[in-house]
Amino acid sequence: MEIALHQAYQELPGKDDRPDFKMVYEYPLSGTPPMMTHIFENASGVRMVAAKGAPEAMLSVCMLSNVEKESILKPVNEFTKKGYRVLGVGQSSFSANQFPETQQQIEFRFVGLIAFYDPAKHNIRSVLESFYRAGIQIKIITGDNAATT
Repeated sequence: MEIALHQAYQELPGKDDRPDFKMVYEYPLSGTPPMMTHIFENASGVRMVAAKGAPEAMLSVCMLSNVEKESILKPVNEFTKKGYRVLGVGQSSFSANQFPETQQQIEFRFVGLIAFYDPAKHNIRSVLESFYRAGIQIKIITGDNAATT
């Protein structure tokens, strides 16, 4: 997904500022639901704090009303029912030099949603049917949204 995000960004018009920024801190994928945060700075000290993760994770760290949360969850549900993997994206103006213990302690502004479509392999139906005929029970273990799965 990270590669797809960078490829999509490269296709946007305008100057690509990524080469001017270096990652100075990273919160790895964590939490339930999960999210991750990267903190970048350029040589002038300009900071970018960006987070992505499960939409519910991002909603929990953004100061949003219940109405705003519901309006965000509606398209999340529509995308996941169609099999899309959905991420929420947030941005923060966090400027302190002492980073909090967890990324969930940072207040973010909700930026939007990203939907990825990763279709099942063309032969998955016949593979699963052969498992069923052989008496093999199938269990799915995933971090994806239940509707997407």
